[in-house]
Amino acid sequence: MNFTELLTIVSNSDTGISFLQQHNIIKVSEVCENGHIMFIKGSRWRCQKRSCRKEKGLRINNWLTGSRLPIHTIVHFIYYWAREMSSVTFCKRELNMGQNAVVDWSNYLREVCVWKLEINQNKEIGGPGLFVEIDESLFVRRKNNAGRILP
Repeated sequence: MNFTELLTIVSNSDTGISFLQQHNIIKVSEVCENGHIMFIKGSRWRCQKRSCRKEKGLRINNWLTGSRLPIHTIVHFIYYWAREMSSVTFCKRELNMGQNAVVDWSNYLREVCVWKLEINQNKEIGGPGLFVEIDESLFVRRKNNAGRILP
């Protein structure tokens, strides 16, 4: 997906919410404390029952908890971050984000990646009868032209 396609899908907070629901970041449905079905109105869950009218924030109990950025800005930032285009000056100019928000979200997305890798830590690469050797030289730069050149 390129950014133009993302813009057509996520152009405002409402479309951003449905995009995040499709990717299991925001729940598709919610139930109030009285057991009634809730619906999304604006940026909150609201109970459908007139006698109840309970409300919950959309950003509660998911990884958007505590964020104040518009939903579509968050989706756009995640896209740029994944494309390694999340410098502070770029995000200030293109997404109207403050410096602290850019740094916090970059760190947070890095933590999400680490968490996901730790969950999948026990998975082995290769397979039955296959041995995989990983050479550290492929992950770090050679210093002072020492060592051999690897493909």
